[in-house]
Amino acid sequence: MTISPSLTRQVNLLHKKMENNKPSITLPYSGSIYALDISPDGRMLAIGQQADFYSTNPILTLWSLPQRQLIAEIEHMSEKSIDAVCFSGDSKFLYYVKNHEYPEVLVYNLENQNHLKPDQFKAANVTWLACAKQAPRLVTAGLITEVWNTETWERSLSLLDYIVLGGERRKAAVADLTPDGKKIAVVGKNIDQVHIYDIEQNVIIQTLDEAPRQASWVRYSPDLRYLAAIDDSGGKLCLWYLETGHRHLVEGFSIGGDKFEFDGFLSLSFHPSSKYLGLANWTGIVRIIRLSDAEQIASLKAHEGRVYGLTFTPDGKQLISGDEYGTVSFWELEGLLET
Repeated sequence: MTISPSLTRQVNLLHKKMENNKPSITLPYSGSIYALDISPDGRMLAIGQQADFYSTNPILTLWSLPQRQLIAEIEHMSEKSIDAVCFSGDSKFLYYVKNHEYPEVLVYNLENQNHLKPDQFKAANVTWLACAKQAPRLVTAGLITEVWNTETWERSLSLLDYIVLGGERRKAAVADLTPDGKKIAVVGKNIDQVHIYDIEQNVIIQTLDEAPRQASWVRYSPDLRYLAAIDDSGGKLCLWYLETGHRHLVEGFSIGGDKFEFDGFLSLSFHPSSKYLGLANWTGIVRIIRLSDAEQIASLKAHEGRVYGLTFTPDGKQLISGDEYGTVSFWELEGLLET
């Protein structure tokens, strides 16, 4: 099936408009960007990077999003990386994973600009973080998958089935919390299922089939209609419609009627409207897919390298991406998407 000339012109116009709206920021250091997050109030952007082996560099920086100006350099180090970052729902704290031989989770108070060290908070070998946006809860995944109450730092849930033994040589599971912090979706237990738990009851309330055995990413859509995960081995996107529990858009995405497989992806982000999904791949291409019919709305060769970080701003007007060469780009979307 061929793409119509009118659609081709439309795609070219979208491409040109996005390309013309491509401001970026210059980081103090050019190490690979492994993690991006925006505070729920839309005021701050946190960027986590890979350090080099020869010098001490700022690998966790905090930026004013409206002004795109550097606020603070939170971590300076060599031979380490920041593998995950997430803001608390009230935008007062930043949680992040500092990785060297033994990954650790740190808590940074954004108001006082200092680190907290809760005595009860003992998360082992963590590689993944996610925060509830409307409740004081944090999920850590690594040696074990756990949910924490960030007001008391007591464990709300420990998923013993997700312990990763050293001899297994496989990735830890990844997990995401619903905004109210009452449910958690876990994928990557080395089985072909996603398990969704009621945290208070500590029971599985929904099982999703055809899941990746090991995953690098998982996210709920803001309206909780969808769950998306990325297979760690080939970057395949798996998307479920949660009302039925069935896979969604199994045939891939479309450009003018031509179908393309959802594979080769490294990162994803749901638009705040839950109508669109942003995807970034190994070759620097960023796509925006409409979830109702899998139509590609926009696509751009955004970076020269792998894009590990991708996030929409809370108002849905920008898409921010970060790559392996330390480049952060801002894509202006106003007028391109329905809200």
